[in-house]
Amino acid sequence: YTLPDSSKKDWEQELTVLSDKIQHVKTLIYQEVRKWVRSYLPKNDGLGFSNSLLDSLKELISCHSGSVLSLKNKLEVVHEELESFQKNIAKQSNNKHDEQQHLVARVVDKAYEVEYIVDSFAVRDAPLTYLTEWFSDLVREIVLLKTKPAYLNSFDEKDSWHLLERKVFGEQICPQQLREVGQAIAKKCKGVPICIVLVAGLLAKIDKTEQCWKLVELSFGEGIQVDAKDLLKLAYNDLPDKLRPCFLYFGAFVEDREIFVSKLINLWIAGGFIENDKEKCLEDIAEDYLEDLIERELVIVTKKKSNEKLKACRLHDQVLEFCLAKAKENNFLLCLKRDYDAKPPQFYSEKPSHRRLSFCSNGDYLAGWRPSCSHARSVLFREVNDDSFSTELNHLRYLAVQTTRSSIPSSIENLYNLQTFIIKRTGGKQVHLPDILWRLINLRHISISYRALFNLHDAQESLDESPSKLYDLATLSSPYVSSAEDMEIIVRKVPNLRKLKCEFADSWGWEKNENGFPVLDSLHRLETLKVHFFNFPKVGPSRLNFPLNLKKLTLCKFYLPHAEISIMAKLVNLEILKLQQVVFEREEWEVADEEFPKLKLLKLENLELSQWRASDDAFYNLRRLVLRGCSHLEAIPYCFEDIPYLEYIEVKSCSEDVINSARDITEMRVDMGADWRYLLVADVMVIECISVLRFSIPCCTSGAMAILVLCSFYQMHINTTSSADVT
Repeated sequence: YTLPDSSKKDWEQELTVLSDKIQHVKTLIYQEVRKWVRSYLPKNDGLGFSNSLLDSLKELISCHSGSVLSLKNKLEVVHEELESFQKNIAKQSNNKHDEQQHLVARVVDKAYEVEYIVDSFAVRDAPLTYLTEWFSDLVREIVLLKTKPAYLNSFDEKDSWHLLERKVFGEQICPQQLREVGQAIAKKCKGVPICIVLVAGLLAKIDKTEQCWKLVELSFGEGIQVDAKDLLKLAYNDLPDKLRPCFLYFGAFVEDREIFVSKLINLWIAGGFIENDKEKCLEDIAEDYLEDLIERELVIVTKKKSNEKLKACRLHDQVLEFCLAKAKENNFLLCLKRDYDAKPPQFYSEKPSHRRLSFCSNGDYLAGWRPSCSHARSVLFREVNDDSFSTELNHLRYLAVQTTRSSIPSSIENLYNLQTFIIKRTGGKQVHLPDILWRLINLRHISISYRALFNLHDAQESLDESPSKLYDLATLSSPYVSSAEDMEIIVRKVPNLRKLKCEFADSWGWEKNENGFPVLDSLHRLETLKVHFFNFPKVGPSRLNFPLNLKKLTLCKFYLPHAEISIMAKLVNLEILKLQQVVFEREEWEVADEEFPKLKLLKLENLELSQWRASDDAFYNLRRLVLRGCSHLEAIPYCFEDIPYLEYIEVKSCSEDVINSARDITEMRVDMGADWRYLLVADVMVIECISVLRFSIPCCTSGAMAILVLCSFYQMHINTTSSADVT
């Protein structure tokens, strides 16, 4: 499927009109819907995810203008029907309050249904053909808002069963002996998506026997309450003891639509929710806990990383409200809002006794509350600007601060329980860290947003003292070092590091062959490494070395000699390789047989590379290839025609020859009978190749992107007789 040709000026005019209409829809939702029926809408942003979706879509239009053109008509239909919906709401009078409630309840059901489709598509949770058919039905149902809003239905029994079956069994078929009782359970959900999903989470965790399922079906009586509160209580009571505090802690993110998994896990660990296991580190155990909550359908995945690990998640509005109520009931977590009417503004009038505090406001009054909250272990602000840098909270385990300070005071040693230390320096300037930081032996994560400067010469003198080593430190970002020796001092002080992001000052005398690359192979647990040079070196390192356990490697502003490239190729566990602003010796790269054996993602960006050759057996396990700004590159190696697991190719801002070679590779795979179809988004130099059978759809990073890709695929499918599914 190829988008029609059009001039850039025409596109810009079309997109300007479309953007204005999107903004108009957003205004309607806020000004009318919330005004008339505010108490009956989901807690976050009116109609479920409407606001965030429209914001994402508007942002997407500016980035991927060409891909929007085929959706113009569909978006105008949605705009028209939402406008009609607004008029219907406005016509309702106060003596028809019940009708308003019924109307909005039905619209909310549809909003959640659309939300489920978008989330399913974004994380590859369902077959493409099923989702596109479902989306098409939804568009038709939305039209009913104009004339018959009261007759808008929720899921019918067939769709309810399909959703329940898919959430419990995935792509597998429900066993025959469970089908009848399963359909009876789905029917009792009364077509409410969240009820179906929560019930599926319960069924997924019990024995898949007719007897067990029959007990569940009988427990629901005539049917499940539409508000799903009883189901949530049942799901909570069914949680193992170790998962309950993790689940309730989601209430701390009451104002966050999307929660980054790394932040969530660090807070769980700081809260002491994760049980120790000699076989695994705490971070991996915490991720297993999160996976369990996802399988129970209590948490929704919104983003995945390039290695398929979880990146972001969120909760359904009703689930979040349950978390807040339960956390308050158990004195587990206190969420506070500032009383702006008080003089001076304050959060509370009495000293709270909670170990965990979440402030739903900015932290500019930090000095006013911290003396009375010294018992708190974790304190979450939407934003903290604290130049006085509090160190009275000696029980604190998680601290994230935005500051204008150029140095951190040595009084940081008072926070002897600190595990996670995050500094965001405003203005993008460097931060000097005190030597005393090495004595905070409980630290697990250090993240400085720009550059972290250590006094490493004093640190070296205390290397023999075991307390000066941070044995638990798993993440370090981003030390700024001026020599290989300085980097090696840091390495010796953090022997169990798993993730390292660092910046080097210059080439360290490589021109004179005085120094090689710092010795990193002693970091046996290191899995992720990013090295960035401040100044572009004129020559490359004389001896690269990396830990054999490395899974993800990013090099930026590097000069790579041929001999050093082969060292990277022999990293047997490497799965992700990103090269940015890298200069290849003589602008050539040759990949030999069986090199990069486990590599799944290769991203090349703004390289000085013209000749790229690879043997037939190279990159055997590669899934994704991304080329951006490689203007000198002449072609993609033809060995990519035969890579069995390749599922995604992206080419942007490269030469026409590279674009043509990507197209040739894709067409050759189709001619050879591979289960491939491809979508061309003809936005100047962008080509995406997507499999619809054996391979996965590229993971979308927002609901808006999911809808765009979904609609594009829907257009393709109505022109083909194939009934193949995406797996």
